Amino acid sequence: MVAGQPQPEVVLGQQNGCRGVQALRPLNHGNSWSLYFFDPEGNNVELYCDSPWYISQPHGDLFDPEASTAQILAETEAMCKDDPNFMPIEQWRDKIRAELDERA
Repeated sequence: MVAGQPQPEVVLGQQNGCRGVQALRPLNHGNSWSLYFFDPEGNNVELYCDSPWYISQPHGDLFDPEASTAQILAETEAMCKDDPNFMPIEQWRDKIRAELDERA
């Protein structure tokens, strides 16, 4: 694992083998990957991992959480790159910082 690099398959992968987990639903939000499921007591739980990109929300497509990091990253970028607001997260953060500085 590389520090600072998203590792969605480490965080989200292989959840199917968890005892008592029901209704697994993996969603790719573009800016994050999420698994939604019910725990053994029926509580709705979300596990998520941030992606390296910004995309306007709402957004959500199914994805394979057991795919490799490279495949998840490539599929996410391909899914999101046509959105006019799509950009690397650091670029989005710089943009927001500049907007806030202008207001100060």
